[in-house]
Amino acid sequence: LWNVYLFGPLTIIKSLKKKKIFGVLVGFFAIVIIYGINSSKIVLFIPALVVGAYFLLKLKKNIFKYFLLGFSFLMLLLYKISNYFFVLSAVILMRTFGITGLLTYQYEKFFQNNPNTYYSHINFVNKFIYEYPYNEEDLGKVVSRYFISDSESNSNANFWATDGFASLDELGVIIISIILGFFLLFWKKMINNSNYLELNLMLVPFSFIILNVGFFTSILSGGYLFFLFYYFYNKKIKKI
Repeated sequence: LWNVYLFGPLTIIKSLKKKKIFGVLVGFFAIVIIYGINSSKIVLFIPALVVGAYFLLKLKKNIFKYFLLGFSFLMLLLYKISNYFFVLSAVILMRTFGITGLLTYQYEKFFQNNPNTYYSHINFVNKFIYEYPYNEEDLGKVVSRYFISDSESNSNANFWATDGFASLDELGVIIISIILGFFLLFWKKMINNSNYLELNLMLVPFSFIILNVGFFTSILSGGYLFFLFYYFYNKKIKKI
């Protein structure tokens, strides 16, 4: 996770900033090698989107608008050609864009009829506060097997599904959204003229990870808590 969502993208960004093509390639291959290991197709989007966002920022363009238009066009195109290029459409349209919506729905349905985790799917909560109700089995496997009995898939889902519906149903969605809001506010407070590019562009891989796993997994296993505290520490040192 650190390689794909933190070190790889950060290497690309810092290399773009210094105009070092070799560094961009190192960051790119650091990400692609993980695809080669676990075939996580979504990671292939990260280098392209980081580079695209970099040039949009440099040109002072609205990243959100251009990404929205680009992704909308891509999804419509893939939908139209799905009868002719089914594998391509299935891999990109379903496995990359559609799966997040499907898994959110599945988590909501599952926890309407099964015990909530009350955040016990998070390791430190499980050990000290509340016992995880599904033995030692990963939450993604439990949910996946509920819909397909012989499934071996570990259906990791986004923060609204895992930290929201799984934990406290609809109330959990509201709580984790507020927590994310405070985290992003802290992120915004760290931005200054010297780190503007890094902290803005790192929102691209952060968006990818948080839409695939829970919030606490994103900031701990994904390294983003340590990433922000590094900039926080630097900010304090400069004040001294």
